Amino acid sequence: MAKTHAAAAKQVGSTPLLKAMTVELLLLLAEATPAASVASEVALLIVSTYKFLNRI
Repeated sequence: MAKTHAAAAKQVGSTPLLKAMTVELLLLLAEATPAASVASEVALLIVSTYKFLNRI
């Protein structure tokens, strides 16, 4: 899970608030679903989509 958190933090950039929110989202998703790795991938997809849409 630590690797996933590091990957998520790297994905969202250098904003501490976004990093903290991403880690919180990953933790919440991991607790809510039995497949933590799937939840982590979904969270990374959400963050990537958010970043992409903000560029447009």
